Amino acid sequence: MEEIDWLTIEELEVLCEDDRAVYERRIRELLANSDNDDEDIDFTLDNEEERSMYLVGDMEYSDAEELQIPEFNSIETDSDDDSEEFTESSNEYKARDDTIWLSEPAMPRKLLAHNVLRCSGIGPTRKTKGLSILHTFKSLMSAEICDIIIRETNRKAKQYFDKVNTTNPSSIRSPMKPLTMSELDSYLGILLLAGATHSNNVNSTDLWKTNAHPLFRATMSLNRFWEITRFIRFDDGRTRADRKRNDKSAAISEIFEMLNANLRAGYVAGSNVTIDEQLFPYRGGTGFTQYIPSKPAKYGIKVWWACDAASSYPISGQIYTGLAPSGQRERNQGERVVKELSYIFRGSGRSIICDNFFTSYNLAISLMLDYKLALLGTVNKRRTFVPNNFSNPKGREVQSTVFGFSENVTMCSYIPKKNRAVVLLSTIHYDKKIQGPKKKPQMIIDYNKFKGGVDSMDKCLSEYSTKRKTNRWPLAFFYNILDIAAFAAYKIYIENNPHTYEKNRRRLFLQELSEQLAIAEIQSRSENKQIMRHFGSRSGVESILGHPLLHSQNIQEVLENRDASGRIKHKGNCYLCKTKRSTRKACERCQKPVCGIHAVHITRCNQCA
Repeated sequence: MEEIDWLTIEELEVLCEDDRAVYERRIRELLANSDNDDEDIDFTLDNEEERSMYLVGDMEYSDAEELQIPEFNSIETDSDDDSEEFTESSNEYKARDDTIWLSEPAMPRKLLAHNVLRCSGIGPTRKTKGLSILHTFKSLMSAEICDIIIRETNRKAKQYFDKVNTTNPSSIRSPMKPLTMSELDSYLGILLLAGATHSNNVNSTDLWKTNAHPLFRATMSLNRFWEITRFIRFDDGRTRADRKRNDKSAAISEIFEMLNANLRAGYVAGSNVTIDEQLFPYRGGTGFTQYIPSKPAKYGIKVWWACDAASSYPISGQIYTGLAPSGQRERNQGERVVKELSYIFRGSGRSIICDNFFTSYNLAISLMLDYKLALLGTVNKRRTFVPNNFSNPKGREVQSTVFGFSENVTMCSYIPKKNRAVVLLSTIHYDKKIQGPKKKPQMIIDYNKFKGGVDSMDKCLSEYSTKRKTNRWPLAFFYNILDIAAFAAYKIYIENNPHTYEKNRRRLFLQELSEQLAIAEIQSRSENKQIMRHFGSRSGVESILGHPLLHSQNIQEVLENRDASGRIKHKGNCYLCKTKRSTRKACERCQKPVCGIHAVHITRCNQCA
């Protein structure tokens, strides 16, 4: 005889109703042959099959630990009735948080809601069709963004000169000429051209020399470039202190959010979206500068990005500003970032690709149920939902894979080389498919294919960057905004016009964009005779326009009177000075060299001149 223990209702909740009825019927048959009505019932079990029977409520069962009664997980089926079907696993893996992973996949199922793509018109939106390079860029760097920059730049300049003139009334300084839309466009064109020609780290004085690109000196003077760079602002400084209490990036966040809206309106992401981090290089004081030793720059401003995995087009970004104003450390930050960036894709059935900083079992379930989105990403092996069989590579063969299946979530552990395990989690794959000579799971192949969306964008931005040396972090981050807008405009224009360029497509695109941004200001300057008196400005304007100006002198005659730097040659020493004083001037009548002290200057207006 064998003593029988008792099961509780809680321990049997994992069993389905149909199986329970089978077990109850079998135990009733056994009890019918027993004459013992006491609480502890002894009866002989004929075979091992009968030993596995157990009871509910008033019925008996065998020892659960000795017989190892299996648990069952519910799966979705194609049947229309409400009955749940279960599949029994030959082996299980239990994680530290008690998550059970079955070694065998569930039976074939219908296509789940988060795996059905529900979006159309992937790529550039309809409103970007037929736009020129300039208008494609202006659809992202919109007039609303430029209006904020122009308004706050002029306000800052006026505030500064009013303060200086009030403090020192004896030396009145003339205020800065107000910034206009055409001047701002030309300023952006100069920055883009400097990035396209890898001149962003060159001293600005060298860019305005006659041996440099003619667009720089044709667009505006060097002093005007310095003046705009000095006073350019991106928010209202009078209210910044109040806004910084809740937003450390208040100096730039307004136009950054406007850029995000324009990026989403100009492009529809494909079926796979990559979420990762970008570290914009900057070592100055921001209050939220990050140190990431794995990045090439190591120090900078961290931005979370959601990019299209195929084209690397930036869809939405979020600046990371460190600790919250409360000072408490954030928990499950990766899950929060993925949910906020993928909120715009909810219900679309897209797949989110991310690395081990973001991926978790709870995130996979939440995206699947609440957002109808799939998840594929690497997993930190120290996570509590990862069983030891997956994280421990010791004793396992190279190129071997262990699979686990739990609640429509699949996890695999692959051994690429000795004593190293790579763990991935997916709500896209539901089988043990392996491909290639290295026997890689399909999960790893798909992850390697789509993981580089943000990294590819970051690489392109660094190749032709407009970033210049500055001690003001809002201006430094504005260079990043400008790079992103130009990169996104390039992606939109190239997909709308795939046969425009053959080689060096992005460099040629940026050069043409810079010329189109500056051409209005160049044409305006070409009509100003006072500006065209300067050899550098005139030669630059004529080079960009492609023809000599009507009111200019003959170019050959001008060049004969100029030295290699473009300045007027030395005429000699002033014949009226007692001491030898070198001069570049000469009398218009006798052509004798004369200095500025012994020369007569006549002031005339532009029309009379």
